[in-house]
Amino acid sequence: MPRRKNLIEDGRPGGGGRVLLVGAGHAHLYLLKRAREFTRRGLSLTVVAPEDFSYSGVATGVLGGRYPPEYGRIDIAALLAGSGATLVRAKLAGLDATARLVHLDDGRSVPFDVVSLNLGSLPPPLPGSHRLCFDVKPVANLQRLRMALDGWRRERPGDVPAIAVVGGGMTGVEVAAGLARLADVTGAKFRITLFASDSVLGELPPAASRGVVDALARRGIVVLAQGRVASLGDGHVVLADGRIEPADFVVNATGLRPAPVTRSLGLPTDADGALVVDADLASTGSPHVFAAGDCIAFRGRALPRVGVYAVRQAPILFHNLIATIEGRPRAAFTPQSRYLTIANLGDDTGLALRGAFRSQGRLAWRLKHAIDARFLAEYRPKPAPSSLDPDVVAPTRSEP
Repeated sequence: MPRRKNLIEDGRPGGGGRVLLVGAGHAHLYLLKRAREFTRRGLSLTVVAPEDFSYSGVATGVLGGRYPPEYGRIDIAALLAGSGATLVRAKLAGLDATARLVHLDDGRSVPFDVVSLNLGSLPPPLPGSHRLCFDVKPVANLQRLRMALDGWRRERPGDVPAIAVVGGGMTGVEVAAGLARLADVTGAKFRITLFASDSVLGELPPAASRGVVDALARRGIVVLAQGRVASLGDGHVVLADGRIEPADFVVNATGLRPAPVTRSLGLPTDADGALVVDADLASTGSPHVFAAGDCIAFRGRALPRVGVYAVRQAPILFHNLIATIEGRPRAAFTPQSRYLTIANLGDDTGLALRGAFRSQGRLAWRLKHAIDARFLAEYRPKPAPSSLDPDVVAPTRSEP
């Protein structure tokens, strides 16, 4: 096997330690914004991320034309500019916890003293094949879906595409609602069907679920409960009971699992492939490897894969990475039992949920819009730099 080339031979400024962040998801944004704190302490900071951050909270709003295409994107190079950090545009391929090396998909390796993995999640693949099947993650896939629908309209004017949204959870509902809004604002016609293996929003009380289903039906969306999709075919989906339903486009919103690369890292994982961590967010397999967000599970407990947990883990992660190098005590993350989530129903209404509280209407939508706008504003540098020092931040592609 050819010897891998180290990207950084010695990244220790003034004898400090090497901090490596892999991924640029919700849990790492907080750290990226505070990159100068690492370098101020004499630590080197390297960030490995193939793409900029795309905020899932506004993804269906972008799909539905409520926001412009770039609204949910945060330029992580701009966030790091002037901090002394190094940005590497590559993907994680492997990890050697003993040698403290992360291996990249371009053949290089990056050494670390502590590393944090924020690898995200993906829906499990649907059986079969379909050339126009779009997973809901990475989030940028929904923008690709919109571009594909725009292309269909140009190439096949007057031909109404059948769109199968597979998954009866909150994400599937939001995608179906976003597609209905896209049809409204562009004058397009879509045949949208939401396929649910069981009931739609089955985790909600029946009255709340019915309210959402009725709202979707009023907008022409066909909701098919007990309609589990068993496989995909060319231009159709096959249901578990043998029925074949037309589908020119398929959206996979069947739930989330940790990114498959987690199983190849030589670290303890649970049955879903989540990296098992202790309360301090360190892997149970190495005190120098941390992880956060959708790719983790705590000993004996996996949390729902929602962004609020990753956001709340971020300050703990920031403290513990530095504390590990400096030999100070690490903090513990305590997940909250209740959290607010608001679904975008596509017609400037929302469904707000927190514990037993539920509210559907325009007020919920306005609250969601305000929360999302505030989150995005927090991580957009003001003013954004017009250019970057190439010696500080790498180009927005892998180096040659």
